[in-house]
Amino acid sequence: MTITTLSIHEGKDSVSSNHPEKDVEEEPTIEEVATLEQTAERIPLAAWLLILCQLFEGFTYFGTYTILQNYIQFPMPTGDSKQAGAFGGGRQLATAVTMSYSCLCNLSPIILAIIIDQFWGKYKTLCIASVLYIVGLIILVLTSIPMSVNAGAGLPGLLCALFFMGIAAGGFRTTVSPFMAEQYTRKTLVVKDYKGKKKIINPQMTIQSMFSWCYWATNAGSLTAKIITPTVEKYHSFWLAYLITLMTIPGCIIILLIGRRRYIRVPPVGSIIVRAFRITWRAIKNRWKLGPIPNDILQTINPFVIVVFVPIFDKIIYPTLRKCKIIQSPIARMTCGFIISGSGIAWTAFIQHLIYSTGPNFNYATKPCLTCQKYNNITVAWQIPSYFLLAIGEILAAITGIEYSYTNAPKSMKSIVMSFFLCIKAFGSILNLSLVPVTTDPQVLWMYTSQASATFVIGIIFYIVLRNHEEKGIPVEQSIRKESILSVARLE
Repeated sequence: MTITTLSIHEGKDSVSSNHPEKDVEEEPTIEEVATLEQTAERIPLAAWLLILCQLFEGFTYFGTYTILQNYIQFPMPTGDSKQAGAFGGGRQLATAVTMSYSCLCNLSPIILAIIIDQFWGKYKTLCIASVLYIVGLIILVLTSIPMSVNAGAGLPGLLCALFFMGIAAGGFRTTVSPFMAEQYTRKTLVVKDYKGKKKIINPQMTIQSMFSWCYWATNAGSLTAKIITPTVEKYHSFWLAYLITLMTIPGCIIILLIGRRRYIRVPPVGSIIVRAFRITWRAIKNRWKLGPIPNDILQTINPFVIVVFVPIFDKIIYPTLRKCKIIQSPIARMTCGFIISGSGIAWTAFIQHLIYSTGPNFNYATKPCLTCQKYNNITVAWQIPSYFLLAIGEILAAITGIEYSYTNAPKSMKSIVMSFFLCIKAFGSILNLSLVPVTTDPQVLWMYTSQASATFVIGIIFYIVLRNHEEKGIPVEQSIRKESILSVARLE
């Protein structure tokens, strides 16, 4: 036992000698790991700047995306009509364009990740993405004014703008989270004195907190945008709503320039995907509702719940679960996210059943006529639980998925792994495109029912397949315990 204690303290001495200015920090002993409270460290200022940058990008992306459906689906209002619109292209065209845009935003990270890892690096990518956002938004603003729409420039301008913005969004999504995490450099547990009380700084908890706040920033921007742009769209114009988002994105460039000397920039190390393609090529080359508020405004519930509950999960729920030793691993959290999200979609299917069971139109929720009542008599408040459950599921599954992707990816694959994680959303958008033919009454009920069933089944399969990988979700403290126990065993 004496020999073991000496071995551990020798490790402490070596750490102290390497960092004489941080004598108050030392690696914990086995007993300290088992007994002392573990906590997250203060998030670096450089990381907070990037979180703020993510907030601006979230406002820009969701501010434009939220009002696309109305912009394309409905015509310009005339007479007593209060429904905002521009093209009058109908629901199917609007759904196809918005889903294609979402698909581009989530597929572009695959190509961009290779360029980022091979040539640009994360800082340069964020600067380029910000400029592309500005170019796309300028095109969108200019082609959304009534004169341009009436001249036939609206739809071509929209598609051109969405292309630039889709590439820009892909650049942000694949880069900003890993770049933020790189601003925190601690890798091992240390003991620090907090006002006379010893606590263990756990880097894994700090990383988890950083990703939570980054996701919170995205949804804070989303919430603000989903309140402002639909309101401006309804009571003024689309071009002004898009102009507001254009005025926001330069904040990202300002933040990147302000912190350029503060950021930790990991230089590009080359993409493993490029090397893999080269190897493969060498191997085979010789072988062969309309009302007093905008209908888009209901989407604010989801980011609102995320903005409110991310801090609650980070400061209250997750620490409580750790103390109770339940749902600690990323796999368990993501599985819970699947189940809760599936419950949200199931509730949506139930709402659709209520809509079809309510008069006066029953299986046809709307009727395109001027004299009859167009909509069934059911309150929109029934939709609130759906958005709430989906938001909670998103906190558990999406944030944890981003965190897990970053912490388990090799250094040379941080961006490419993050892009693959985001690419799954693109496949979701493709699946949504395949469902466009059934987005009409009365088939919508079965669409929601099948989506809910698929989410439950996938969540169960996900846990069954990956439950044996749960250890990888808590590498820091377990690795220290295992190394200490192995060293004790060797000494004995």
